[in-house]
Amino acid sequence: MDPYGPGQEYLKLVYGVGITTIGWLCVTLLTPAEDTAVLQRFYQLTRPAPWGWKAVLSPAILEGTHEKNTQLGFQIGAMLSGTVCIYALLLGTGFVLYGAWPKVLLCAVFLFVSLLLLLYFIRKQDTPQDT
Repeated sequence: MDPYGPGQEYLKLVYGVGITTIGWLCVTLLTPAEDTAVLQRFYQLTRPAPWGWKAVLSPAILEGTHEKNTQLGFQIGAMLSGTVCIYALLLGTGFVLYGAWPKVLLCAVFLFVSLLLLLYFIRKQDTPQDT
């Protein structure tokens, strides 16, 4: 027996998102904050765009250990090309299982091109920038 009326199956998603959101908000607000040193190490390792990291970066800026990161475009490009890599690999695997060889070839081309782009973006980000 379905507790939702006809045409109201979308409520499953709405309730699921609501319950999940309440859960992660409770965990976020009830658990202690991470140590600043751990967050600074994470920032230095991942080098995200500095927006939203001022509380973590302020001590590092005062100590002179903060490197300026202005490579958001390359980070977004790496994220997009990595996403294409994953989907090309997943879809390509499915097409191999079903024997759809022209689609396998197309996925292989997308995988190869996106891997080359991903390597370019990673190498470009590791290059020091004067900005």
